[in-house]
Amino acid sequence: MRKVSSVIHLTVNEFRKWFASKRMLAVALMMLTCVHFYISPICKYCRDVGYRIAPFIFPHLVTRGYVIPTLLFLATILFCNAPFMDNLSTYEIARSGKKQWLVSKLFYVYTASFVYVAVLFGLTLLFVARYLVWIGEWGKVITTLSLTTAGHLYDIAFFSDHILKHCEPLQATLLAFLMLWLQTAFVGVLIFAANLFAKRSRSLGILLAAAYGASPMLYGLWDGAEMITISPAMWSIPYYLKPHVPGVLVSYTSAFWLMALFIALLSLVSWLFFRKRDMEIYPEL
Repeated sequence: MRKVSSVIHLTVNEFRKWFASKRMLAVALMMLTCVHFYISPICKYCRDVGYRIAPFIFPHLVTRGYVIPTLLFLATILFCNAPFMDNLSTYEIARSGKKQWLVSKLFYVYTASFVYVAVLFGLTLLFVARYLVWIGEWGKVITTLSLTTAGHLYDIAFFSDHILKHCEPLQATLLAFLMLWLQTAFVGVLIFAANLFAKRSRSLGILLAAAYGASPMLYGLWDGAEMITISPAMWSIPYYLKPHVPGVLVSYTSAFWLMALFIALLSLVSWLFFRKRDMEIYPEL
């Protein structure tokens, strides 16, 4: 029980650092700007047509190939200082032990990823709060924007007819939330493991995470099916996966299990690197 308490205490300490971090302020401002850019035209559309919108914008927004790179780049900034070693780390490790310290930092990655996605979800509701209607179906506005070109006059183009036809609203929202949570956590543990491997530099983790986040932008440069299969960042897009694109070996269901497996493997690799690592203290980014 004391070990669990130690892990939770160290994890909470990482969240406390957010309030004094300029980097976290930058992430928050970029999140606000990004979501406002995509969501604000919906308010004008709702005002003009005289209808309110159901609270299921999120699964349409976060499964678009041109939105995912932006969200993963923000996740890269969020976790760019992994493995989160600072002036207190030596003291924390001496008090709790290496194993508890590492577990707390990985647990921080998982929980911070959840908070990141939850805030994004909240912002998609906040910016249209005036025009929301709390119903359990897609509603007239989302159906119209997904199945017609009515939104193009308002620069609204991210609503997907595929999601509308294949998923119930709550199901689509939960699946999109879970997938983006896994994607964000993967970025975090990728940076974590890479920076532990690099020892004296945090550049490797940032470069790998940035390349991972950019991969959906490269779609079409070579065989689409092969690229989708080997690029987990593209698994967030359900209509790119099996059976909707011929030749793709990954289904939307298997994508969840594979992402969870990759996160677990990178977490284990992080422990193997950390066991043999000398303490290196870095300034806050």
